[in-house]
Amino acid sequence: MSIKINGRSYPYQSSYNGLNIIEVCQLLKQPITALCFLKQCSNIARCGLCLVSVNHALKLACATKIADGDQIEIDTPEIKQAVLTKVNGLLNRHQFNCGSCSRRHNCEFLKLVITTKAKKTSQSKPHELKTLSDDRSAAIVLDQSKCLGCNRCVANCKYRTGLDCLKLIPTPINKQPGLAVCPIDPKKPLDQSKCLLCGQCILACPTGALSEKSHIDRILAAIKDQKTYVVCAIAPSVRTALGEEFGFPYGTDVIKKIYTALKQIGIDQVYDLNFAADLTIFEEAFEFVNRLGINIEPLLKKLNLKRDHPNVVHHHPLPLITSCCPAWMRLANHTYPEWIEHISSTKSPQSIYGSMIKEFLPKTNPKLKKASIFTINIVPCTAKKYEAILPVNQGNVDAVLTTRELAALIRLHKIDFAKLPDGKADQVMGPFSSAAALFGTSGGVMVSVLKFLAKLIDNKDLNIKFNSLLNFDDIKKATVKIANKTIKIAIINGAANVAVFKNKFDFKSFHFIEVMSCKNGCINGGGQPIIPANTLNQTNDILCKRSSVLVNNQKHNKMATTVQNASMLEMYRILKMVPNDEYAYRIAHNTTNKQKG
Repeated sequence: MSIKINGRSYPYQSSYNGLNIIEVCQLLKQPITALCFLKQCSNIARCGLCLVSVNHALKLACATKIADGDQIEIDTPEIKQAVLTKVNGLLNRHQFNCGSCSRRHNCEFLKLVITTKAKKTSQSKPHELKTLSDDRSAAIVLDQSKCLGCNRCVANCKYRTGLDCLKLIPTPINKQPGLAVCPIDPKKPLDQSKCLLCGQCILACPTGALSEKSHIDRILAAIKDQKTYVVCAIAPSVRTALGEEFGFPYGTDVIKKIYTALKQIGIDQVYDLNFAADLTIFEEAFEFVNRLGINIEPLLKKLNLKRDHPNVVHHHPLPLITSCCPAWMRLANHTYPEWIEHISSTKSPQSIYGSMIKEFLPKTNPKLKKASIFTINIVPCTAKKYEAILPVNQGNVDAVLTTRELAALIRLHKIDFAKLPDGKADQVMGPFSSAAALFGTSGGVMVSVLKFLAKLIDNKDLNIKFNSLLNFDDIKKATVKIANKTIKIAIINGAANVAVFKNKFDFKSFHFIEVMSCKNGCINGGGQPIIPANTLNQTNDILCKRSSVLVNNQKHNKMATTVQNASMLEMYRILKMVPNDEYAYRIAHNTTNKQKG
């Protein structure tokens, strides 16, 4: 039992059964030219570049199953010429301005052009190309002049969200026929559709046809303005992936180098958003306690917090459903309106950070005025850009950078990231619990809140192996015991699995539900570094390595739960505020979970 590839024999393995030729060739390190192939969402036979000769007949390697005895040729002169002709055709439609493109460092098409030695035979007209860019969304930019019609974005959107938010339409460019991406309703921006703005389409795109809306220029302007005090906070998942942009191995924690880089760029204060995650844990936990009907006054005494404002009474029913993920919030608003009244009013860490820091800094530094503070959030998420412009956040969050944009900003300043010394975060929002770092992975918000409540109410550790809630299963269920109550919980991993959960279970039978739109959590957010398609097709190990950075923080951070965060408790005392009181509700909660768009 064997197969031949370019005349070389390989034993035929039973594990090859059902695989396409392109998959087997990848396993045998015999790369085949390809563009559209994305196994995870079954995107095949779109670009026609993966031509191979199978038993002397030309076939597409992504759409042809391997068979014992196959004789395969992958680089004959005939194949090379056919591929070159196709790449030349794509190049004639493509806006070839690599120098200013956000994907110039990792563009799959550029590598393909270099490998095949393709040449552009006709030039695009600049005035025509300007009309092909759609930047109406607050989060995502579509540029049809860079689209290859490979359909990867459309397929990945459907696979990841269960929705139809994008489509390909006939779009002639430079008089060359072809397909290009656009919103499902071209007349409306993505923000006014059911699109979650999660950015999973960007992660699938091989070029710069899809990208986040950049906030780099506004940040550079703020840094240049001497009257503006620029502060930023870094979300947990950023530290797990930024190193990939600068040659570090997958799963390398580079947070201390990020602190140094941001200071060199000119940021006045650099904070860790994990601190704001502790604030979210604090507020959401007390909101849950209120819904469970537990008296919170004895708990405030345990924390040595004095009430100066009345408690806001929540009349919302159980289950409590998390609200940290803005893409999930868009999904709930458009598709699951019956869930809205159950969703937590607690803001996300990004939103709490923006409002809290503008309240807190002027109280600790009288020279600072609220209006002069410019807040930046560095996050793994594109939907956070949309969240920042919602009425509840306007004036509090001034700019949002994705992990990829942070890499671009570092390159812009010609900083040798790998050689940077370790730095430290500023401490006005500094120490954070190891539980807060878990926000970046599926199950992290749930585990963090439950760990906090178990410690605060029962003075014991959570009576469950929390790693079982942090794995990558689509749906995770468990029961825990807190305050002599049996709490039934569920974790929904990925937007597409909300429909699966709803069809299988009565959501009202649970007490607490976490939903993260991006599969496996923020470590796989739409603003993270792009993982090459051939790597994604082979393994999910990269996301496990990213997640391990956050989970391993449990071993190194002695502050295991938010209960132990003395700096956070002191902030509450300075602001004369307790969880869920009127003041906290104004700063840390939404009055409504309904969104426009």
